[in-house]
Amino acid sequence: MGEKGFGIDNSVLEFFAGEIKKIHGAGVEVGLVIGGGNIYRGLSASSQGID
Repeated sequence: MGEKGFGIDNSVLEFFAGEIKKIHGAGVEVGLVIGGGNIYRGLSASSQGID
């Protein structure tokens, strides 16, 4: 999240992108899972059986 407390902090995003680039550059295969937790939170999702 970074220092803003909400939204996307570009400096944090750039840090993670740089770390991933270093790992990939070292020959390591990388797989990323980008979370969608904020999409499925709350009572409406719960009532649909999503936890």
